[in-house]
Amino acid sequence: MYILYGGDFTRSVLVQWVLEEGGLEYEFRNIDIFKVEHRTTDFLAINPAGLVPVLITPEGQALYETAALMVYLADRHGLADLAPPVTDPSRGLFLSTIF
Repeated sequence: MYILYGGDFTRSVLVQWVLEEGGLEYEFRNIDIFKVEHRTTDFLAINPAGLVPVLITPEGQALYETAALMVYLADRHGLADLAPPVTDPSRGLFLSTIF
């Protein structure tokens, strides 16, 4: 199961959208950036960069950067409706657009 750290006024909703569209199991953990929760010792232990959103993979790896998380999920779970496969000729344009 994935764990998604996000909150209001972050781009976590985009990652959550991919998780939902893919029917992927996840837990959402709210981080209040106005209370500077993304700079607490506990959060920095998860993601030393202090960035939100953060996605914890089922293997326990902490990943961040919204577009990268979206592409990672689409690639890992074969969500071709959301991202063209690596072998698709339109993949380059897709990557240029999302990044």
